[in-house]
Amino acid sequence: MAPSKPDIPKKLAARVRGAQARVTDLRDSLIHNHKRRLQAQAELDVFRRHPEAYAADRYGNHGVDSYPVQTRTRRLADDVAYHSSRIS
Repeated sequence: MAPSKPDIPKKLAARVRGAQARVTDLRDSLIHNHKRRLQAQAELDVFRRHPEAYAADRYGNHGVDSYPVQTRTRRLADDVAYHSSRIS
């Protein structure tokens, strides 16, 4: 015979499920945060190593100092800073 679950009050069961859901949500948030930071950092590293190649590959006729390239790299740097600050 399989052991049965102990009877616990419905309120306690609901609180346990709620706590488990919050822990799961927080874990998923941390994983997603870490992944986003790594992706932004990797793209920013590509730009810093070869800015001309990055601009030509992703933005075609736009140079390194063009608005789209500068905006994207600035946003990437902001993303890295934001996601890094959420870790600590």
